[in-house]
Amino acid sequence: MRPHVEVIQQADLMQHDAEFPSAVGGAWQRNLSYDEEVGAASTRVGLQKGWRRPMGYHHAITEWYMLDGKIEIGGKEYGKGTYWRAPIGMVVPEIRSPEGADLLVYREAGDYGFTPTDRSLDDAEDDWTCLNGDEMQWQPVTKEGPAPGLYIKMLHRHPVTEAYSRLIWSAPGWVDHRLAHHPCSEEAYTLSGNMVYNFGDLYEGVYFYRPAWVKHGHFVSGEPNGCTWLIRSDGELTNLYTGHNSVIREEEALNYDPTTERPVLAGIPVRSRSMGEWGLDGQ
Repeated sequence: MRPHVEVIQQADLMQHDAEFPSAVGGAWQRNLSYDEEVGAASTRVGLQKGWRRPMGYHHAITEWYMLDGKIEIGGKEYGKGTYWRAPIGMVVPEIRSPEGADLLVYREAGDYGFTPTDRSLDDAEDDWTCLNGDEMQWQPVTKEGPAPGLYIKMLHRHPVTEAYSRLIWSAPGWVDHRLAHHPCSEEAYTLSGNMVYNFGDLYEGVYFYRPAWVKHGHFVSGEPNGCTWLIRSDGELTNLYTGHNSVIREEEALNYDPTTERPVLAGIPVRSRSMGEWGLDGQ
């Protein structure tokens, strides 16, 4: 399974050669989160000018989201905001990046394996998705629970597992002081804007992955543009809320002098160096 990852800035992660077997040309990736058991991963990827890969199928459910630049799929050009998804074993046309591109690449239920071929596997789902999220209209979230001010663009929702990939925008000043948790995993990459919540600050390039049942909140969406993410989940994201939250901490220093040594900030996850050191004044 994947470990819990919070407020990691992608620029602080190790960059290495991308996992694109059978491809020609330069490409790099940073692993946002990684399942070492099956090879599933969420990655930030850069394709260099001239990169290309032949027709074939992936050994994992594969999703791409274009952050910048352009790619060609089967000879047709796609740009910023493009999202596509291919199930395991379904043939994807030849892909090229004549001028280079920046993107997010997700793998589920398998590793980076790729088989060049012109024929899909017999048991591949007939579920090829290709659309441009930038061209979609924001729709208000109407499900019971979230405070008004959240908007959605649904990129893909699986009809059986209800796993989804979608864009979410929180309007400027959106606030929810409750803690929330879900019976499924949740991950998000921040595309623009900013938000403050209990684990830190979200801004462009910041990522988190939470297993099921991890409580998080409260939330304050920043000015002037709110905050936009690409959010994914492995099932129906049901919001379970906790209100009137309080944390009580009682302790006794056993072998050190707390008046002269730096306080221990227990219970706060590690965050990346670009976000600075943790403040000690409660901010």
